[in-house]
Amino acid sequence: MRDYTNKDVTDWLNNERHIMTHYIVAHTQYSAKDKPIVAIEDIKSKTGQYLNHALNRMAKRIHKGHGNRVTRRPDEYRPATIATIEGLKPSEMGKVSVHINLMIGNLPEKWRNPARLATLFEYCWADKCGQRRNIMTQNYDDRPDLTFYICKENTQPGSISDSLALEATHLPRSPLFAD
Repeated sequence: MRDYTNKDVTDWLNNERHIMTHYIVAHTQYSAKDKPIVAIEDIKSKTGQYLNHALNRMAKRIHKGHGNRVTRRPDEYRPATIATIEGLKPSEMGKVSVHINLMIGNLPEKWRNPARLATLFEYCWADKCGQRRNIMTQNYDDRPDLTFYICKENTQPGSISDSLALEATHLPRSPLFAD
């Protein structure tokens, strides 16, 4: 099995970023400061689970009344996502919470307004998953430097450092709402 480098992952994501329309940074209730490695791994796992839950809720609300489309035909209807979890280093200052970087796309036109998308994400992330309301949403302008930024740390699975959230990353083969 081949070991993938940070450059391999960044190049792969750069090839897929054309379907992304927004960038979201969302903070959790967790901090890695003064935590043992076992606790940090637990925080990383919980953050990934909350992110998956929030993204599943978002997908169903985006296609309200037709939620089964997301389950039955995810390569057309499920939002495209690239996610990383950051702030997992135990030496980070206490002011830095564990947070996610999320690039999202394959959204119907009515959900491409950053304010509307932010409201939906806040509902799914903060209200339903109990995470912080410290969320920033902006349009994504297809910059390769942003892909590099969200992959700036070690992206190897199993690492306690910042990492790609593979379970929350979805790149559809035939996105219905890609420009």
